[in-house]
Formats: sequence, structure tokens, C-alpha cells
Amino acid sequence: ASSWYHHMIGQAPLFQALLCNWLVAFNRQVQGCVTALAKPLRGCQVVQLGVMDYVAVASPAYTQTHCPAGLTAHALRNMSFLAFNRKDDLQARFVRKVCGLKTPGLQQNFLPSAHGRVRAAMDGWGATVVPLLQVQALLQSGQLCDLAPTVRLPVALYWHCWKLESVLLQSLTDALRRGATAALAH
Repeated sequence: ASSWYHHMIGQAPLFQALLCNWLVAFNRQVQGCVTALAKPLRGCQVVQLGVMDYVAVASPAYTQTHCPAGLTAHALRNMSFLAFNRKDDLQARFVRKVCGLKTPGLQQNFLPSAHGRVRAAMDGWGATVVPLLQVQALLQSGQLCDLAPTVRLPVALYWHCWKLESVLLQSLTDALRRGATAALAH
């Protein structure tokens, strides 16, 4: 989920200033997170931000070697997927959607970094499922291949933050909501 707000931060100096003030005001303690969970975490309020499309990608060389016909049930036997951690089910959800498999048994390696997984995919380590916003330029330049160009996995995103009476926290929540409205589907 990091790609849309990294894009927003890069485009908005006011948001950068707000974020810096927010971090200082809360002594660099976590006050919120963006997640795919709709149910509020304990002690938190939740704000729906929008829907982000995810895509399956791999390097051109990996694609040619392991899945020249794209993401198919047959190709899965020769493929390795890069996931964030063991709880990351995006790869399996994407494969279920594309191939119609009830419980795909995927070979997975874990790399707990959104940018690290993209870099590893570019270096030929395997395929990964990541936000389209994060890799759109890499797909357009040919540095990555879209393994299922007609398929997108929509993931709803939510902002969870503590239920606090705080002008700064409310300002950050409002800024996230505005940025998500501009960058995400609703």
C-alpha cells in the first residue's frame, strides 16, 4: 500500500511539512497505519481510503524462461513468487483469480519490503504481486512484464489511527483521505 502515499508525499510539500510536524508532535510513535483490514483495530477509528489495483509482474528474462505464455496453471510449477511475509496472501489471491485454482500451492520466498520485492523481481528472482501504481513506469519502460495484462486484483485500503482528540492527527487523516481520493479508485 505504500506506493500511492509515496507518490502523494512526493507531489505535496505541504503534506511533507504536515507529516514532519506530526512525527515530532507524537515523539515518533506510530499513531496509525494503512491496511486492507476493514474492521477497526482495538482503540482505533477506521477510514476507508479507496481501492488499489494490484498486478503480477516479473522481469522480461524471468517471464521468457518461466512463463512465456503468461500466468497459467501450467507455468506455476516452474515459478517462484516473492511475498512480503507468510501472511501475505496477495500472490495466492491473484493466482486464484487468473487460473481458477482453489488452493494454489505456490513456491514463495519472503522479502519484507515493497520496494525490495520490485527490485528482486527486476533482478529475476521471481514474480510478485504489487500495486500497479508502484510499477506502472517500469511496465511502460519494459523493465517489468505484466504476467496477466487483462487481470487486476482490487484491494480496498483503510487508514486506522488511534481515537484521539488531536488536531494534528485529524489533519493527517484528512490529508491521507484527500490524497487517496486523488490517487485511488472508489
